[in-house]
Amino acid sequence: MPLSPDEQVRLDEIEAHVRAADPSWSARLDGPAAERARRRGIVRCLLMLLAGTAVMVMGAAAVSGSESVGMAVAAAGVGLMVRALLMARELNPPQPGIG
Repeated sequence: MPLSPDEQVRLDEIEAHVRAADPSWSARLDGPAAERARRRGIVRCLLMLLAGTAVMVMGAAAVSGSESVGMAVAAAGVGLMVRALLMARELNPPQPGIG
């Protein structure tokens, strides 16, 4: 059953309000576009996790020479890894459990 013109206008107003109120939630409802954005986010998280691991290893290797610089670099690597994991968690929020 098609919507009347008044109903369509009201539906468009509601949609515009929802998009303005919570853009991230409404973007998840866009289907294919949301899935592409999610995949890009996953790739970004993986790359950040790999970069964080590499930076942490380089910092750990540099500790023998200059401890303060090596520790700072290793800490930056750990920070990158934590940020990647937090971003990944935002991409796939926990679902309510059953029971």
